[in-house]
Amino acid sequence: MGPNLMSTSRRNEVIAVATRAATGQLRAPEVQELLTALPQGAPEKIRRPDARPARWPKLRDLSERTRSRAHPSADSSPL
Repeated sequence: MGPNLMSTSRRNEVIAVATRAATGQLRAPEVQELLTALPQGAPEKIRRPDARPARWPKLRDLSERTRSRAHPSADSSPL
């Protein structure tokens, strides 16, 4: 990540490494045994982005999109 933990300059690289590490850990037989006892999830809510991490949306764009969904503008609220 580098010395500045708040920097987003290597964000995509860090996400890719974390994804590989977590995937490897989740494939361990002892973890697989624990996971089989969990209920099934909703597959439509879980998907891996189609593009490489370098092409993923910028964090700022995602947070703005999430914020606008959580707090619609006052103009659209009923009177």
